[in-house]
Parts: sequence; structure tokens; C-alpha cells
Amino acid sequence: MLVDDLDAAEVLRWQQPMHDLYIECFSVPPWSEPEERLRAFPSRLAGHVAQPGFRSALASEDGTLLGVCYGWPARTTRDADPLIEQVHDAVGPAAFAEMSRNAFEVVELMVAGKARGSGLGRTLLHRVAGGCERAWLLTLKDSPAARLYQHLGWMSKGEFDSSAGHRLVVYARENHVSVSA
Repeated sequence: MLVDDLDAAEVLRWQQPMHDLYIECFSVPPWSEPEERLRAFPSRLAGHVAQPGFRSALASEDGTLLGVCYGWPARTTRDADPLIEQVHDAVGPAAFAEMSRNAFEVVELMVAGKARGSGLGRTLLHRVAGGCERAWLLTLKDSPAARLYQHLGWMSKGEFDSSAGHRLVVYARENHVSVSA
């Protein structure tokens, strides 16, 4: 298996396999995302790779995508972004300021079914966020990913209901918590 750090242009070359993986990961429970959101992933990805400081890690084997993790430096203000506003409100102003300072926002972590349980999620997460002073992310409250983050020492900072009715948890970690593979 090969794990590489990719820039935005390289990520876009993997757009179709990433779209396929997104559908594999998020079309089924516990996420069960609606068809229109699944179809819209390529356009969201194009916006994501344009974010300042975008960073990613991708795992493949024999040209087959096994997993990807990406994000960017966390915003320290609400920026009129509805999702960031929900995070801000869920954790409170002081906690939001603290967890966002010198932090990395993990936006996506996806691992193919055949690679789950192999430590790949932990490896990818470490590649993009392990060297950061702080990091934070969102996931479903009772998802397998939530158990991974808890196992790695990420702390729940707050919860809120998404527009789709899912209970999301804000997880954060500081540099003294190990996220190594």
C-alpha cells in the first residue's frame, strides 16, 4: 500500500475514485446521505481543494483508492458559514476560539470497506493532522469513526443536530495527545 501527501491538482486527478469512495462510505447507514448530496461531492471537492492551506493524504494499492483524508487550517471566526456557526454554537465562543487557534480542520476521512480495521484511517489522520498543534473534526455521534477518534484520544467538545437530522459531535485534540499510527 502506498500513502502519499497530495496537492490540490493531484487530488483532482483522483476525483472520480474519490467520488466512488464517498458514495461507498456515505450512502449507507449510519450516514445514509441523500442522492443529491452524494452527486454533489465533485463540486464540493473542487471548492475544498481551493481552500487556503489545503492538505491531503491518499492511500492506494495497485492504482485502487483505499482511503483519503483532507482538510485545511481551521478558521478562527464564524465567517458566515452555517456549519462553522453550528460548531461555534455547540462548543461555545471560548472553546471555539481555543480549539481553532493554530489548528487544522479535518474535513473528510474516508476508508474503503476492504481497508477498514487495518489502521489506515489512523495513518491518514496522522498524515494530515498529526503535526498540527491542534485539530478538530465532525462525525456522527454513534458512528465507527467516533469510536476511532475516542480511541485515539480526541475529546468531544460539543454536539448539534445537522440539517439532515443527524447528531454530530465536534471532536478536538491537542498536540500532547498521540495520533500516531
